[in-house]
Amino acid sequence: MEIEKHGSEFESSCLSELKSRVQSEASENELLKKVIDDEVMLKFNLIGRKFDVDYALDTIKRYLEARYIKYTFVYDIPPSSVRHIIESGVGRILKNKDLNGNWVLVGNLSKRQLFLNLPQLFTKVINLY
Repeated sequence: MEIEKHGSEFESSCLSELKSRVQSEASENELLKKVIDDEVMLKFNLIGRKFDVDYALDTIKRYLEARYIKYTFVYDIPPSSVRHIIESGVGRILKNKDLNGNWVLVGNLSKRQLFLNLPQLFTKVINLY
């Protein structure tokens, strides 16, 4: 029986296959344990990768590596360390948190300000770590 490419049966079979692949590889990769129960992330990666399970799994692995190994300083910046950015007028923090409860810093840069200030601002933030 051939399943329609965008039918709900196809999508649910891809999701269950991705879940089983994540569970089987979680024994080798500790980071995958963080997304075993995150069905929303699995679905978004499947949709974004056009239901290619291998590609979705690879994308999840690369995201987890970037999030928890390579660029941890970006995700764990306390508000006190970016106070100088806010006080300089380059960025501001939105009054409401995002859906995950995180504060959102929005930059307001012209091309000239971006060229002159951004490398300095990032080196200040990175040097804090």
